[in-house]
Amino acid sequence: MSDLAKCLRYVYFNRSKELEPGPHVLLGVDIHEKINKKIAEYLNMKGWECKDEVETEVIEVNGRLADPEGINILNLLEGDVCELLMAIANAELSEKKFRFKMKASVVKYIVPKGYGTSPQPSTLRINTDNLPEDVKIFYGSVSGELNEVKMTHSRALAIYAEAETIWEASEKIEANLWRIEGEYEMRHDIGTKKSLAKKVEYFTLA
Repeated sequence: MSDLAKCLRYVYFNRSKELEPGPHVLLGVDIHEKINKKIAEYLNMKGWECKDEVETEVIEVNGRLADPEGINILNLLEGDVCELLMAIANAELSEKKFRFKMKASVVKYIVPKGYGTSPQPSTLRINTDNLPEDVKIFYGSVSGELNEVKMTHSRALAIYAEAETIWEASEKIEANLWRIEGEYEMRHDIGTKKSLAKKVEYFTLA
């Protein structure tokens, strides 16, 4: 599992009328009523991305900020993430200014061999000495110490990098994989020029 992002100057946000009946999707969620309404609006901001002249349809409702999408975006945030979340909860986003670094970012996950079918967890040894500022290692479902962890059946480590382009960020991750020793699997194609070209071709044909 992995993700990539290229920060743009303009991002489309749906108008409030387009969110109806979006918040109803989360009826029954057991959280504070005020927070529930604002989170529902936030979650459905991702949901209504497919627009045409006839109608707007839900394609996804996803707000798990610990997933690679969240790691990509929040690491490009210039400022306090707690302040951002409080502004969402208190409906004060219009009164605040949040900036993101104009960078591309890539996240690649390290998982046990056989992940998804018959995972075979092993031990990983991690070297963080002189880790570049634009490369980060996030610990997932593991136990142990910072320099040696035992994997479970789930995602173990998330390797993050940022650069001027997506493929440069991908290359930074690959250049630092010597820091991780052990038996594991990873999608090495994520963020490469070849992979991006295939995606562009696919959507062009579609």
